[in-house]
Amino acid sequence: MKIVRLEVHPVYHKTDVRIKCHIFICMLTYHIMWHMKQRLQPLFEKDEKVADRKYTFDYIMETLKCIRKNTVEFQNVITNVITVPTDEQNRILQLLGVSL
Repeated sequence: MKIVRLEVHPVYHKTDVRIKCHIFICMLTYHIMWHMKQRLQPLFEKDEKVADRKYTFDYIMETLKCIRKNTVEFQNVITNVITVPTDEQNRILQLLGVSL
């Protein structure tokens, strides 16, 4: 995703096609964010009852950034190495309907 929050900055692209593409990517990001927030609502609702909110959209994005998938090739053997998600990351992925 381009950014965590939808922020349409001044666009300095030189062609109409690039400007339209930029706006499309921003709107696509907003659409994905909206759907993620809908699926993560149980997590947000549970957290609203606590004085210091832990779960925000920014926090969730930072937490998910730690998950990596790398393809390693060594001596003609190709292996996929995937980070083992924490319990918290697994909960978030489960709510989003994502499997690794």
